[in-house]
Amino acid sequence: MTVVSSTLTPVSSVATIVTNQATLTAGVTLEPPVPAIPQAIFIVQLSQNGTGGYPITFDAFYLGLSTLITDKTANTQLTIQVQINIAGDAGLCLILANGQTIA
Repeated sequence: MTVVSSTLTPVSSVATIVTNQATLTAGVTLEPPVPAIPQAIFIVQLSQNGTGGYPITFDAFYLGLSTLITDKTANTQLTIQVQINIAGDAGLCLILANGQTIA
């Protein structure tokens, strides 16, 4: 995953399910994947560091996540699976974990 200042840009692939991981040290915005390959599936794992408290904002690309309240507790993880729609302009999201404690 590409991290630029306060934005995260995941990667998608047609050949495999890519897992994009990042540990948060500040609030971030999750941008659309590059490339946004129609029907590709990818996973995003965002971990709060030992301090925690960092907000996560989702681009409108991620359908249904604009109102998601994420757990900002230190050492917790948000994991979502995203499937890009056939037009390549939106991601259908499945929340796999929100607030899972990490070691």
